Amino acid sequence: MIHLVQASGVWEDGKPDFLVNEVPDIDDLPDTLYQSNGSTNHVEVVRLASWSPSFSLPPVGNSVNAELQLTAPMPNGWAYLRVPDPGDGAWRLTRVLRSDGVEISLNTNVGITDRTFIGLGRPPIRENILHLLDYNSTGSYTLTYEPGSTTIQDTNAPSSSVTNLPALSRPYFQVNWSGRDEGPLAQAVSGVAYYDIFVSENDGPFVPWLQQTHLVSATYIGTLDSHYAFYSVATDANGNREQPPFTADAETFVSVTNSPPSITLPAVVTLNEGETLDLSFTASDLDADQNLTFSLLPGGPPGVVLNAAARRLTWSTGEGNGPGTNLVAVVVRDDDFPSLSATGRVTVVVNEVNTAPILAALTNRTVSEGQLLTFTTGGSDIDLPGQHLNYALGRKPAGAFINTNSGLFSWRPNEIQGGTNYPVDVIVSDDGVPSLSATQSFIVTVKNTASDFVFSIGSTNLFVGESNSVPLAVASGVELRELSFLLETDPSRLGSLAVHPLAVEVGSVSFQPLNASQSQVQLIAGNTASLEGAGLLARLEFVSLSNEHSAIVPLRALNVQGRQADGNLLADPSVGSGRVFIVGREPILDAALRTNGMRVVTLYGHPSRYYVIESRTNLLAGPWNPVAAFDLTNPVWPLEDIGNSEPNVFFRAVEFARSSLKVRLNGGQVVISWPASSGTCVLEQTGSLTPPVVWSPVTETAQVVGDDSVVSLAGSGDKFYRLRCNP
Repeated sequence: MIHLVQASGVWEDGKPDFLVNEVPDIDDLPDTLYQSNGSTNHVEVVRLASWSPSFSLPPVGNSVNAELQLTAPMPNGWAYLRVPDPGDGAWRLTRVLRSDGVEISLNTNVGITDRTFIGLGRPPIRENILHLLDYNSTGSYTLTYEPGSTTIQDTNAPSSSVTNLPALSRPYFQVNWSGRDEGPLAQAVSGVAYYDIFVSENDGPFVPWLQQTHLVSATYIGTLDSHYAFYSVATDANGNREQPPFTADAETFVSVTNSPPSITLPAVVTLNEGETLDLSFTASDLDADQNLTFSLLPGGPPGVVLNAAARRLTWSTGEGNGPGTNLVAVVVRDDDFPSLSATGRVTVVVNEVNTAPILAALTNRTVSEGQLLTFTTGGSDIDLPGQHLNYALGRKPAGAFINTNSGLFSWRPNEIQGGTNYPVDVIVSDDGVPSLSATQSFIVTVKNTASDFVFSIGSTNLFVGESNSVPLAVASGVELRELSFLLETDPSRLGSLAVHPLAVEVGSVSFQPLNASQSQVQLIAGNTASLEGAGLLARLEFVSLSNEHSAIVPLRALNVQGRQADGNLLADPSVGSGRVFIVGREPILDAALRTNGMRVVTLYGHPSRYYVIESRTNLLAGPWNPVAAFDLTNPVWPLEDIGNSEPNVFFRAVEFARSSLKVRLNGGQVVISWPASSGTCVLEQTGSLTPPVVWSPVTETAQVVGDDSVVSLAGSGDKFYRLRCNP
C-alpha cells in the first residue's frame, strides 16, 4: 500500500481509497487504485514534467509566495505523477490548481515527501519528491508555494513497548503496543513511522510477527499449553530505528479454554391470533468475563422483535397468522476467540379465531310491478385462510330470491304486489367454527303499475261452415274464486257459441246471452279450488256461418273482473282478445312486426291451391312484384323475414289456377298454348326477371284449337311469360 487517497468526482463517497503497488517492481511504484466500493482501476505512472518559469523557486527571502506552472504528459484515466519538488524543502506547497479550475486535494491526492525508503535494512534516500494523483488530467497545473522553515533533522531513535499481558490467556488474545519519538522537536518534525513486532514461542528465538505496521493492536492466535513473549521495535519518519530490547516486553501462557453460553426458552407457547407474544428467556456463560450478544435465526415468522437488553421476545400476531405453527430460534454468542454460541428454540402455536363476516349497508329500493329488481349484496370476511360465505333471506316478500353463493338478490313483483312496502333481511354467514353471521335490512317499495291478473281469448282459423273453438286462459299470482267477462263478437259470422270448462279447478260455467253480439260469461272455482297460476280454464266453441266471403272476426272480452275468496274484487286485469280467421273463397293475409323488427306475413287459404304473394310500396301507383309463390299445403302458412328491406310495404295474396303453359317456336312466331279448361286467364310478359319485375298483358287474342287456347306472337328478343287464371 503506497498512500491513502480520495477518488473525487463520480467516485466521491466520503470514504478513503488506496493507491497500491499490486504488481511488484524495483522502484515500488503504484499501479492500482483500490476504491472504497471494492472496485479497482489501473494507474499509469508519469515521471517527466516541465516547469515555468524555471525548475526551481527563488530564495526564500526574495518572495512572500511563489507560483510555478507544471506541464506533464498525463494520459487519460488515472495517472500518478512522481517528479522532484522544485521547492526542495525550503518552500511549503499550499495549493495545486488544474488548468480547468479543478483543485487537487493537498495531503491526499497531492503531497511532498523528503525521503525515499529503499528497504532491506538500508537507510532511506533523502530527496524531496512531488507526488500527484489525478483522473483525466489536462496535463497543466499551477502550484502555489509559501516560504517554509529550516528543517531540524531528527537523529534520535524512537522508543516503544508491548503492553503487559495477563499471566494466563486463551488461544486468541489481544496484543497492544505503543511508542514515542524522543529528542528536541522530534514529535513535530518526525514521529514514529511504523512498528516491527517480534514474538517468541516456548522460549524459542524471537521472530517477526508484524513488520512495518502502523497498527497499535492485533489479535494473536496461539495454541494451548504454550508460552509466548513479545517485544516491539519502532522506526521514526527520519528512518531512526529503535534498538531491540534484551528482554521481552510482555509474556503470557495459553491455558484458558472458552466455554459456550447457554440459553433457555419454553418448548411450546400457544396464543390466539390477534394476541401479542411476550416471552422472556434466560442466558448465561460459565466464563464470567464474556459479553453475550443475541440474534434471531432466519426463517422465523415476520414481525418477531428481539429485545437483547431485556432478553425478551415480542410478536404482535394478526389475522394471517392463525392457524399456524411457527418456530422462533434465538442465538446467543460470546465474544471470545473463537466465539462460541448456543441456540434456543420455541414453537409458537397461533390458534385461528373466527371473526364475523361484514355485510355492507343496503339502501332502500323502489320497483314497479313486473319489473326485475336485482343487485349483489356486498359481503366480506377478513378471516385467513378465506372462508366460504353463505347468503340467505330472513323477512322477504313472496317470490324474492338470493343466490346463496354470490349474494345476488332478485325479485320481480307480480301484478298484485304493488302499492306496498316490503321489509327484506339479508343474512350472510361464514363456515367458521362456530359459524358467525351479519344481517342488513332494507325496504322495497313496489309501485302499483301492472294489471292484477292476465286474461286472454285465443285465436284460430277455419273454413266457411266449419266449427272450432279457442281457449280461455288466465295467469294470476293470487287465488281467484270467480272470473267474469262480457264476450262480444259478430253474430253474422259466428253462431252456436258455448263455453265448456277445461281445468279441473273450474267448478261451474255460466254463459248468458245479453243481445245479438254480447254474452255474459262467468267461471267459478270448485269448493276447495282456486283459479291461480297460469293455464287454460275453458274453451269457447262456435260455428262459422255459411258465407261466400272470407273474414277476420274479433273475439272481444269486456268488463273482465276477478274476485278473491274474501270478496275482494280485482278489476284491473290485462286482457288479450282473440280473432277467428274464416277462409271462404278469398285468401287472407295477416301481417305482424315482431319485437326484433322482423316482418311476418301469415297466409290463410285452401290447401292444394297455388298462391302468389305480391308487394309494392305505394298503394296508389306502381306494379305489384311477386315475393313468393307456392302450393299451399296447410291452411295456415307463415312467411318470415319478408319485405324487411323497405321502410313501408304492402302485401296481397293472389290465387292462380293450375295450368300447363307451353311455349314453342314456329318459324318466326312464338306459339304459346294452355288448356282451354283453365278458366278465364290473362297471359302476361316481361323482358327481365330482375326486380322490380314489370308484367304487362299480351294484347293478342287467344284462339281455341282443340282442347287448348293458343296465342301466336312475333318473336322479338328474349321474353318471359306467365299465365294468371281464375277457374
